[in-house]
Amino acid sequence: MLRLSPAWRLLLPPFLGSVTIPAFLSRRDSSDAPDRFRPRPAESPGEATFLLDRLFDRANRLLMSAAVPSRKRTGWSYADSELSYGPPEFAEKERLVADALQRIQCGSVLDVGCHTGHFSLLAARHGARVVAIDRDPDAVGALWRTTTQNNLDILPLVIDIARPPGACGWANQEVPSFLDRARGGFDCILMLALIHHLLVAERIPLERIFELVAELTTRWAIVEYVDPMDLQFQRLARGRDALHSNLTTDSFETAIQDRFRIAAAHDITPTRRIYVLDKEVT
Repeated sequence: MLRLSPAWRLLLPPFLGSVTIPAFLSRRDSSDAPDRFRPRPAESPGEATFLLDRLFDRANRLLMSAAVPSRKRTGWSYADSELSYGPPEFAEKERLVADALQRIQCGSVLDVGCHTGHFSLLAARHGARVVAIDRDPDAVGALWRTTTQNNLDILPLVIDIARPPGACGWANQEVPSFLDRARGGFDCILMLALIHHLLVAERIPLERIFELVAELTTRWAIVEYVDPMDLQFQRLARGRDALHSNLTTDSFETAIQDRFRIAAAHDITPTRRIYVLDKEVT
């Protein structure tokens, strides 16, 4: 960093304290001094606590100052990102999901395809501990900033559910895969405005999607059906409508009923429906 940075930058924070001074002090150390790496324990627990607090506080300030600003999106929000929703329809979707969360009272929620986290925030405000995943780093970053500013119990992660990260470390056994850690770890799974993406863009069979949902949740799931006649579905399909001609509410519900009982179903628009699913009785 010392070699790469211009001279003026090295004299300004945070480079002065993080690069310039440490580099200068390290040059003063004698490389062959026998006690160069001798442990220097704190003289008391209070001193150790003070030093650690200072260290973590400074690290946090550096992290926050290095955060990448979110990209400007002209006239864009989660509510209008789905082309089939106007404000009244989106408000109805929000009400239905909020009512379901209030009724089932989940302690933990996995929001798959969370985007900027509108419904992750809703679940957290209903008392749930939320893990929110999406493959878009910008969206997850925006949710992380909102979560940090509001001190909410949400863990945002950049994860593509169609290609989740595998196990890693020595012999692939130090850190289990995401799915191994997530299976059976949540009271409720949210999959809102996502399943049609998995069907069209990833070509995942509907039965396999609900198989995974059933593995991830201990009981509940809230999912959204998007009909092939929906404008957003047709934009994704790009003329390949024949590949999805067998997708109907009946076939969707048949795939559900192999793993779940349909506890509730509500139409939001003529082409979109919210389902509340219960795994306890199938």
